[in-house]
Amino acid sequence: MANPYTSNLAYLMDALNVSGKELAGAIHMDVSLISKWRNKKRVLNYRSPYFSELVEYFLKVDKVNHYHVLKRLFSSDEEPIVTLPQLKQSVERFLMDDVSNLPSISRETALPEDPSRKVFDYRVRFFKGIEGTQEGVEQILDAVLQAEESTELLFYSQEDLKWIMKDSDFLASWNNKMLSILQQSHKITLINGVDDRIFLEPEAIKHWISYYTHQQIKSYYDHQPTEDNLKVTLMILREKMVLYSINYSQDPKDRYTAIYTDPFSIATYTVIFDGFLKRSKPHFLPFPLSALSGLKERVYPLTREATRYFIYSYMPNLIHFPQELIQRVLRRHGVPDQTIAGILTFQEDLNSFPRTSLKILYNIDLYRQIGDLEEIRIETLSYLAGRPILITREELKEILESIKSLMKSDEHFNFAFIQETDQTLLFPVNAIVASRKFMVTYNPVDTKEYFLSTEISTTVAFEYYFEHLWQQVPLVQKNPLYVIDTLDNMIDRL
Repeated sequence: MANPYTSNLAYLMDALNVSGKELAGAIHMDVSLISKWRNKKRVLNYRSPYFSELVEYFLKVDKVNHYHVLKRLFSSDEEPIVTLPQLKQSVERFLMDDVSNLPSISRETALPEDPSRKVFDYRVRFFKGIEGTQEGVEQILDAVLQAEESTELLFYSQEDLKWIMKDSDFLASWNNKMLSILQQSHKITLINGVDDRIFLEPEAIKHWISYYTHQQIKSYYDHQPTEDNLKVTLMILREKMVLYSINYSQDPKDRYTAIYTDPFSIATYTVIFDGFLKRSKPHFLPFPLSALSGLKERVYPLTREATRYFIYSYMPNLIHFPQELIQRVLRRHGVPDQTIAGILTFQEDLNSFPRTSLKILYNIDLYRQIGDLEEIRIETLSYLAGRPILITREELKEILESIKSLMKSDEHFNFAFIQETDQTLLFPVNAIVASRKFMVTYNPVDTKEYFLSTEISTTVAFEYYFEHLWQQVPLVQKNPLYVIDTLDNMIDRL
């Protein structure tokens, strides 16, 4: 079996359940340097001023276990370790060696062979407070990333994920690791167990939105009433590890997190999660390209009942493309006429929704990223056409001119620019929300599927969130004259 560890440091951190963030804080070092040492992107030299501090911290961690873990690793019948200086020297030598023939780490998780036993002792690690929860989460995410084969992370939360926002460094680490998990083809099953009263808060809803637009994430909802001061978060790496975190009050100190690696706890909490899953319902239904007709059939009857719409979008958006431009661009890319006709019909359907109010929030951050490119890939068109579709800068100008024309001709067309580089999102999202009827969302940068929700608390929550976002936009940025002037400036820069 291939050694899964990139360095002896990584092996020792895993053996002692020490996270990169914990170690960085202990020796007053940036967590990025710990990661480089751990992944052998930088040499951990014994001459480093941090080397002795690092060794001392590992000894300190294992002191509570009477140095049981380290002695088990380094002591033998031939060379027994009796004194602390001997143990320290062994740790130093080990960290300076290359990775070779590392023994598997025993976590004392094997099932007992004696069936008559009724009581079993296993190790569990507890964390206190928000920072403790963050350390525990780092450990379970690292364990997923170290898995040799594709695996599944189970994630249930009654909380609104605001605790992730408490520390910008942790938030960046969370996002990077979640993205890496998806890039390594691991899967995530997410159950949003947030109480409806919390789910409706604008600051809560935005944290979840990008989780609904990835084909490797299965999302469900289980909006059960919860005690105001009792919230649970559960993360499970199947057959490997469990994180259980509970918040007793609004005080972040009243938060306790445990990590279990024994088979009894893993099996028990997996059964609990499966129980939550059985009573949950799919949050968003995926519609790949082959099933877009099904999306139309589900949505179109609801459009007759909805009158208020919000569109949250990164520029540019397919709904504002002139049809003549769509035909021209697709034919240039060799798209069959039948496919082109289907795409035009799809766009017509999007623009034919009866409405008394249409509020469009355009996030121009993505536009500013593409403004210097000679050709711009349009993901939605690429997705619908089944091949990469690029437009030129001149064609982007045509789209912006089309938006100006719509603003002048449609009195229900309300338009505003926002600049919301939101690091809480895993990746960009576009969304169409019809008041209390449905929501369609997708990833505009890597469109693979459209996702539909008709669940009432979800549609109300997102409508409330986008209304909140709309109200936060300064009046001048919603003024048609200002918007048209901004579009003219964009066109001039192209």
